[in-house]
Amino acid sequence: MFQRAVHAVLVRVAFLPCLLSACTPALDWREVRLPDSQLKLLMPCKPVRQERRISLAGQEMPWTLHVCSADGVSWAVGTASLQDPAKIPRTLAALAEAAQANLGSGVGTTSKLHVPGATAYDGQVRRQLKGQRSDGAGIEMQLAVFARGLQVYQVSVLAAALPEEAAETFIGSLRFPP
Repeated sequence: MFQRAVHAVLVRVAFLPCLLSACTPALDWREVRLPDSQLKLLMPCKPVRQERRISLAGQEMPWTLHVCSADGVSWAVGTASLQDPAKIPRTLAALAEAAQANLGSGVGTTSKLHVPGATAYDGQVRRQLKGQRSDGAGIEMQLAVFARGLQVYQVSVLAAALPEEAAETFIGSLRFPP
């Protein structure tokens, strides 16, 4: 009887790796440090770098985006460098307003944002927005805008239905080294 019990346990242990590999999570969290920036964060997939020029708050600027998709969710960090610190609060507000307009959203829920090591500027916020795609389907976004020095950041999570815990892990991991 004892041998059968031991055998049953050994068989289960032998099949455990097979069972675990079938349940691999869709989100593969990794620490990322953005090139040309000291920002560190956790991302659930390997980001791809994209560059373009944008017009924001009355100024043209190069915009760098690090983006990936996993489990039906888009994860992104956008950044730009400004020359004038006086323009940073307006640029942060414009980033949040542009995201809101792109979703066709009302204001949504706004809360204060604290990113360790970020420079204290007016306009640094976290927002939860709900809107509609062009096809009428619902869409949700968690958004954070902040700055360090002369660099502004927009961090977003976008999906039909936001995975709240994963969005919190993503945005909550933002930090700059001391």
